[in-house]
Formats: sequence, C-alpha cells, structure tokens
Amino acid sequence: MYHSKKIGVFISHIFGTYQQGVCQGIIDKALEYGYTAEIFTSLDGENLGAYEIGEESILRIPNYDSFDGIIFASDTYISTDLKHKILDRLKTLSCPIVEIAVTDSHFPSVSLENSSMAGDLTAHFLTVHHASRVCYLGCSAEPSFSDLRENHYRKTLENYGKTPGAYDICHCGYDPCAVKDALAFFCQAGTPEAVVCYNDRLALLFTAAALAAGYHIPRDIALTGCDDTPEGHSISPMLTTVSFPVYDLGAAAVGNLLTLIHGDRLP
Repeated sequence: MYHSKKIGVFISHIFGTYQQGVCQGIIDKALEYGYTAEIFTSLDGENLGAYEIGEESILRIPNYDSFDGIIFASDTYISTDLKHKILDRLKTLSCPIVEIAVTDSHFPSVSLENSSMAGDLTAHFLTVHHASRVCYLGCSAEPSFSDLRENHYRKTLENYGKTPGAYDICHCGYDPCAVKDALAFFCQAGTPEAVVCYNDRLALLFTAAALAAGYHIPRDIALTGCDDTPEGHSISPMLTTVSFPVYDLGAAAVGNLLTLIHGDRLP
C-alpha cells in the first residue's frame, strides 16, 4: 500500500503552538513522500494525580517494528525522567532516528535557534524607544530555555554599556499570583519602561496583572512576548511578539530522517 511506510513521532504537550506547528510540518512532509506519521504524545510534568501512572504507557503503545524511522522532539519534555526512559528505549532500536533538540542531542538532530531574539527585542527597546530601563521576566517552569533567552538579554545590555539592576530580572511560573508578584518586584525600583517576557503566555499574564494594577499598556509599560501564539493576536493592542518557522522545522526533521532511511549520511 502507498501509506504502508511509517514514521513514529515522540513529542510532549501536543496542545502547544510550537508542537502543533512542528507536527503539521512532519505530517505534510511525510505524506509528500508516501509515509504516514504516527504521533505519540504525553503531558509529562503536569499535575495529573493518578493519571501520571499512565504516562509511561507511551513506551508500550507503539509498534516499533513497524517504523521506518523515528523523530524524537526531546526538548518538549519537561520531565527528564520520562524523556530518558523514551531515550533508553529508542537507543535499543535499529531504525534511523532524528532528534529535534537545541542542546544535549543523542541522535542526528535538527534545531531552531529561538533565544537570540530576546537580545534583539532588548536592543529594540533601547535604540528605537530609548528606554533607560528594560526588565526581563523569565519562566521558572522552563528554566533551561528561559536562561538562554535571559543570557541574550544580559549580553545586549552589556553591549550598550548597561547592567541589569537588582529589580530588573524576575522568574515566575504561569500562576497569575506569581506574575502579579513579579510586577511588584519590578516596581520596587520604579515602574519599568519595558519588559521582555520569556514568551507570550507570560506576557499576557503580565499584561493582565499590569492592567489590574492600573497601568496602561504600552503607554506606561511596553512589553514583548515570544512564540506568536493566537491569544496574543486577540488582545488590544495586539501583543508584540516573535514568530518562528516551526512548520519548516518539522519538515526539515522529516527530510533529514529520509536521508538516513535511504542510507545516506547527514553532514
């Protein structure tokens, strides 16, 4: 049959905008070459109570022998325990595997540079809007990625002869109360002129907290997000954000996997 060839995909948190874009790129590119993509997803790291026991079933559901190749989006896993269990299982297979990972990859990988834009946004506030104080709101729930973006924020400040003040960097999770506390933290040194947020989700929560506190956005506090989520388009004024070619990332992963399936080497 035309679609008897299969690609297995392991990815976590399928409801995310990034994950959906990557998967659609994988599905479309696979179909173009006569492959179907079977996607196995989980919600690792969420507070699922007793349902957490079922997370490891992701290791037993797939028929690994039916796959011509596998794509492992390892960066989407919050739980390192589940990630490593999947990794250990994949290492026992003989089929080609391509990993989507920025760092710490174990297979031939394809990645998307999605951190330097925090520096670009910081530079935009400093040069275009002439902001004297730019803060960074990081994400304690996703520290590895948040820290990478924070490093670009810090480096850009340094390039412009500035250093972050004691109340210019804050980290919090996706809890509205925690974001409200982050706003109060920044304001200990006065109202921040601009805030570079780790992503759109935090930026939208920060917007809600600032509006509730009586601030006007962006007149009093200018802020930016990242990831170009649909929710950011729904507010007024629309959230300033950054989009990434995540669809192309999924398609590129399939292209690399097909190269391995056909017996060729990747550079």
